[in-house]
Amino acid sequence: MRRYSAFISYSHGTDGDIAPALESALQRLARPWNGRRAMEVFLDSNDLSASPHLWSSIVVSLDASEWFVLLASPGSAESKWVGEEISHWLSDPDRHERFLIVLTSGRMQWSGGDFTDDSDAVHPALRGLLSEEPHYVDMTQVDRSIALDLRNPLFKERVATVASAIRDISVGDLIGEDTRQFRLARRLRRIAVVSLAALTVGALVASVVAFQQRSEAIAQTAAAKQATEAAERAKREADDNAAQSRSRELAALALNTMGEDPVVAMLVAVEANYPGDAEVPIDVVEARNALGVTSRNIQAATLLKTGPRITAPTTDILRADSRFIATANTVNGTIDAAGNWIAPSWWDARTGAAVDSPVSSDEERRMMEPFGRLFQNESAASLVPFTIGATPVTTPFDIDMATDLLVGVDGRTHSLIVQTYVGGEVVARMPMPPTTGLTSVELLGPDRVVGVSGEGDLYVWQIRPGALGQVKTMSRQVQALTPIDDRHVLLVGAPLSIDPSTGERRVFSDFTTMDIVDITKDGDRMFTKSFENDALFSADALRVSPGGAYVAVVEFADRFNSPVRVWRVSTGRPVATLEAGVVNDIRWVDGSTLAIASSRGVEQFRLNPLSGIVGGSFAALASAENSPDVAVRTAVESFPDPADTQFWTLDHRPDPSAPSIQSVDDGPVDAATPGSVAISPDGSTIAGLLLEIESGQPFPVPFGVVVDAAVDGERLAAFPGGRGVAFDSTGESLAVGVPNGVLIVDTATFETVRTLPVDGMTPEQILWLGDGGRLLVSGRDQRLGITLQTFVIDADDGAVVRSLRDNVVTFTLSRDRTVLAVAVAGGEVDLFPVAEDGTVGELLGAVVADPSEVTGLSFNANGTLLATSGPRRSVIWDVRTPAAPRPIQVLTDLPAWQPGAPVESDILGVSTSSKGTWGLVLFRADGRSLILAGGSGLVELPDFDPVLACDRATPADLAAVESVLGRPSACTRVAALRS
Repeated sequence: MRRYSAFISYSHGTDGDIAPALESALQRLARPWNGRRAMEVFLDSNDLSASPHLWSSIVVSLDASEWFVLLASPGSAESKWVGEEISHWLSDPDRHERFLIVLTSGRMQWSGGDFTDDSDAVHPALRGLLSEEPHYVDMTQVDRSIALDLRNPLFKERVATVASAIRDISVGDLIGEDTRQFRLARRLRRIAVVSLAALTVGALVASVVAFQQRSEAIAQTAAAKQATEAAERAKREADDNAAQSRSRELAALALNTMGEDPVVAMLVAVEANYPGDAEVPIDVVEARNALGVTSRNIQAATLLKTGPRITAPTTDILRADSRFIATANTVNGTIDAAGNWIAPSWWDARTGAAVDSPVSSDEERRMMEPFGRLFQNESAASLVPFTIGATPVTTPFDIDMATDLLVGVDGRTHSLIVQTYVGGEVVARMPMPPTTGLTSVELLGPDRVVGVSGEGDLYVWQIRPGALGQVKTMSRQVQALTPIDDRHVLLVGAPLSIDPSTGERRVFSDFTTMDIVDITKDGDRMFTKSFENDALFSADALRVSPGGAYVAVVEFADRFNSPVRVWRVSTGRPVATLEAGVVNDIRWVDGSTLAIASSRGVEQFRLNPLSGIVGGSFAALASAENSPDVAVRTAVESFPDPADTQFWTLDHRPDPSAPSIQSVDDGPVDAATPGSVAISPDGSTIAGLLLEIESGQPFPVPFGVVVDAAVDGERLAAFPGGRGVAFDSTGESLAVGVPNGVLIVDTATFETVRTLPVDGMTPEQILWLGDGGRLLVSGRDQRLGITLQTFVIDADDGAVVRSLRDNVVTFTLSRDRTVLAVAVAGGEVDLFPVAEDGTVGELLGAVVADPSEVTGLSFNANGTLLATSGPRRSVIWDVRTPAAPRPIQVLTDLPAWQPGAPVESDILGVSTSSKGTWGLVLFRADGRSLILAGGSGLVELPDFDPVLACDRATPADLAAVESVLGRPSACTRVAALRS
C-alpha cells in the first residue's frame, strides 16, 4: 500500500515558497469535513526525519508514492538532487504514466518526441527518457507576491488541475466537492456556535462553584507561569533557529553571487554573520566560511568583471560610457559598395542588448572616418587617403574631436598640415625633416602637435607659428605615442644602443619601456618618469584613462594571447593584468573602468578598490615559528642592474590586506632557487641568498648566504658560496648549503661549528627534521646541473640515513614537525610521517595538486590544512586524514581571480588561462590568514574579518547590497563593525 499520494521534487532556492503552498493546497482541497487531509503529500522539508542516510530516506519516500510531481524551473534544472529523484522514479517504466510536471518559471516546450533545446526548465535527466509528452500544468502566471492558498482563484485552479490528475477526478467535480465540503463545514460551525452559547449559560451557573475552587486556581496560576516561561524559551529557540536558517540562506546567496558581483557577495556574507538585528556574529559555520571565501575571492582580484559580455565580432571600440557602447569591425571595411560609411553597432552597456543608434548619422560618420576609407568585400581592398575638402592626408594622422582639428602627413609636399575637421580649412603647414618617416602624430590641444619616428626621435611643432619647435633624439626605438594632457605624452619603445663612432642605433634588448615625457622641458629634465616591462606592446592599443591616473596597454604574448596590463602613472608600476585571449582594442569607460574587445567579444572590467595585492615579483617566502613575522624575497626584475630587488619583512598588521613591507637589504637576490630565504623562529634574523655583479660580467652571479638583522638590516654574517639556508626550531643553529657540504653555524657567534659532507652537490634546500638530529637536503649535481635525489642526513656527521625521492621541487614540515610534505616534478605532493628523532616513515598519502608543478607548500598552525601553489593552481587541502587529502578550496578558481575565462584557439586548439602567476604560499603562524606571492605580486587573504569587509566597501557597494537585501546592510546597522 502506498503511503503518499504524491512526491514533490523541487529546488529549494527557486521554489522554496511555492512547494509548501502546493503541498498544503493539495491536502486541503475538497478535504472531508471530518478528515485530516484530502491526500498525503511528501515534501522533504516537512517529512524527512533526522536520518544520517538522507538519500536512502528519499528513495523510501519515492517508492511509497503514487505520483511524482516535479516543480520545473531553471533552478531545479541545475539541481543534482532533483536529477537523482527524477532518474530513480523514471527507472521504473510503469511509473512513467504517473509523472506530472508543474512549470513554475522558465521555458518548457515538447517537440518531436523530446523537449526542445531552449527548454531551460527541463532537467537533463528528463531528456530522452519519456516516450510522450508528460502531464503538464503551467503555474508561471501565478503571482507569488500575494498569498499562495486556496483563496487565490488562479492558484486554486492550477492546484485543482494537479489534484484531479492524482485523484482521477475531473476538475469540475473536484471544485464542486470542495464547495460542498466547505458549506457542510460552515453549517457544522453554526451548530457549534449555538451549542457553545448554551454551554456559556451553564458556565454562569457554575461560577458559584468556581468561587469555591479558588485555592485550586492559585495552584494553577503557578503552573501557568511555568508554562509561560516554557513558551518564552521555545520562542527564543525558534528565533535562534530562524536566525540560523536565515544565516545559512544568506551564506548560500553570497557564494552564488560571487561570479556576478564579488563586492556585493562579500557584503551579503557579512550579513549572513549578522542576520536580522544581531549586533554580534552568529556562530554558524556556513556563514563564517562564506565570509572567508568571498573575502579571498575579491582580495586578489585586480580587475572585477562588470556588466554583460557583448558577443559580437569586433575589432574597434568607437565609444564606451555607462549607457552605450559603439563597436565596428573595421578590418572588414568602412565603406560599402555604394561608397557609404558603414554604421557602427550600438549596444546597451548594462544589458548587452543591441540598440538603435543614440546619435545622428553625421556623428556616426565622424566616428568612422578616422579609420579611413576601406571598401568592403573587395578582393583588392585598399585604404584611400583621408580627405577633408581638397587636401588629402595619409597615415599617420590624428583627429581631436574637442578642438575639431585634424593633423596628418601631406605626401605631396612632405609636410604636416593642420586643418579644421569640418570644412577642411588649413590652419597650419609645418615642415618635416626630409629623411624622417613619422610613425605617429598626435594633437595636444589647439597649440601643439607631437610626432615620433621609428628611428627614435620625438618632434614637437607649434601649430600657430607653423614651425618645428624642438627635436629630441630618444634613446629608444619608439613604437607608440599617446597624450596624457596638453604637456605630457607617453612613449612606448625598446631601448637603443648607439655606436659613438658611427652614430648607428640598434635595439639594445627585448625590454619595452614606457616613458612619460614633459614636452615643455629641455635636456634631461624632459623625462619625468620611466618604467620597464619585458613584454612587447601593441602600438595601436595604448590608452590613458580620463584624468591620466592609469595607462592600459595590450601586450603581445603569442598569437593566441595578448594580455591587457594597467599601469599607475604616478608610480610607474602595474596594478592589474588581464588575459582575455586575442585583444583587438581597449577603451576607458571612465577613470576606473576599461572596455576590452577581444576574441570573446566586448567586456567591461573595473579596477578593484578592495584588492590587497602588493605589486612586484616575489621569489621566496619564509615564516617565523614563534612570531607573526614573515620574510619575503623579491625576484630579479631587470638586468644588468638588479639593485631594485630586496629582502623584505612583512609586518603583521590589523589590516592584512594592506601589509606594511620593510626593506631589509637592497642587494640583489637569486630568483631561481627555492628555499633560499629563512627567518629565525623569533623573527629577529633573516638569512638568504644574494647575487653580485663581478667585474666584466653582464649578469649577476651567486655570491652566497648573508644574515641580516630583521629590524634594521644590519649585516651580521656572510657565507660565500652558500645556497640553501635553514634555522633549526630553537633558532640557535643555522644550516647553510655550500659546495659538497652543509655548514652548521652557531647563531650566537655566527661561527661554523662543523661541516657535514654531501659529496657531489651543493644543497639548495635544507630542512631540520624532528628535534634537530637530522636534516633533509636537496641540490643539484655540480657537474651535470640536474637535481639529485633528496637525502635525509645525520646532523652530527652528515651520514646519509635515507634517499627520499627524485626530482624534488620543494618541501615543508607541519608546525608540530610530525608530517613532511614533499612536492615532486609533475605536480604531485607526497606526505610522510616524521618521528621525534627525525626519522622519516613510509608514504602516508599523495595528491596531484597542480597539473604542472608545485613550488609552494605550507601547513596551517594545527596541521589540519595544507596549502599548495604552482603556476596554474593554488589549493587548500584538508589533511586530517593524510591517506586521503581532500581539497577544501581551489583559490585560483574563485570567480573574481579570473575575470577572463580560458580561451580556446580555433587554429590549434590551444587554450590560455587567465589565472595569475603565484607559486609561493604561506599560512600565518596565527592561522588567520594565508599569503600568496609570485610574479603577480603578493597578497594576504583573510579568513574571517567583517570589519575589513565593511571598512573597504564604498557607499555605492553598500547601496547595491541594500537593494539586494531590501534593508540596510549589517555594515550600516552594526556600529561595532565600524569601530
